[in-house]
Amino acid sequence: MLPASPPAPADTSSAPPSVAEPNADVAHSDQSTPTLLPPADLDTHAFPHDVRALYHLRVGLSIPVGADALEHWQIQGSTYHLQLDARKFGFKARIISLGAISEHGLAPQHFELQLNGHSHTVADFSYASHSLSQGSPLHLKTTAFPDGTQDMFSFAYHLALTFADHPDVEMTVTNGSTLYLLHFTVVDEETLSLPAGTLRTIHLRGSRQASGSTQTQAGFDAWLAPDFCNIPVRMSGPDSSGHLFVMTLKSLEFDGQPLFGQNLPRDMSDDGHLPTQLAPLPEVQPLLQAPH
Repeated sequence: MLPASPPAPADTSSAPPSVAEPNADVAHSDQSTPTLLPPADLDTHAFPHDVRALYHLRVGLSIPVGADALEHWQIQGSTYHLQLDARKFGFKARIISLGAISEHGLAPQHFELQLNGHSHTVADFSYASHSLSQGSPLHLKTTAFPDGTQDMFSFAYHLALTFADHPDVEMTVTNGSTLYLLHFTVVDEETLSLPAGTLRTIHLRGSRQASGSTQTQAGFDAWLAPDFCNIPVRMSGPDSSGHLFVMTLKSLEFDGQPLFGQNLPRDMSDDGHLPTQLAPLPEVQPLLQAPH
């Protein structure tokens, strides 16, 4: 297995870019210092402080729907800010993950899914009490979480930072309502064909098991790009309804330097109204009921 070989690092003589402030109505967890896993000898200085990526999302509804999503990762000091924005058929979705970063990896403190500018699902990590408050903002439930727990957004960058030459990777992840145990097994190195070209990747095949359940859900795959600091360039897996979700890289830049694909848009534009054939789908009803 070839190790990750990052591109030539950007000039680090200046301070890292400022972390963009989340929306004012975003709740923050306590500011206690996270309890992290034992040191993993990670060089976070070699990891890019500013990553912008454009992904194509294939959402497996009863009628599959495609959309582009713009992702932005930033590091400032010992904190990270991760945000993804997508728009489709008049709906806006935003995912936010905020937390600490060190040689141990990521320790998320706040996760949030917003629909049309309103909080839909949140997860706040209290490292003082080692408890996780998650769910709908009006109906939060509290549960304990194990060391190293990630949210469904942070885990990809935690994987990129901590991945080493081991045949198996395991971590606990919350989607904002349920804790899951994710288990990945290295398949092989593969050359992956993407919309903007081909990339050398490490293919991981995984499964997940909900907390308290004995049932394992297979079919999760991730492809990491060792030439781009192990950034995931393709991820796929079934959602809670069993429909396939696929996320594929279209463009990538590190610290303002274009590396793959075409130039990135700075924001996502709206692209019209919901087609009439999608409105009756049960998976779409929560979106229609979300505040606009």
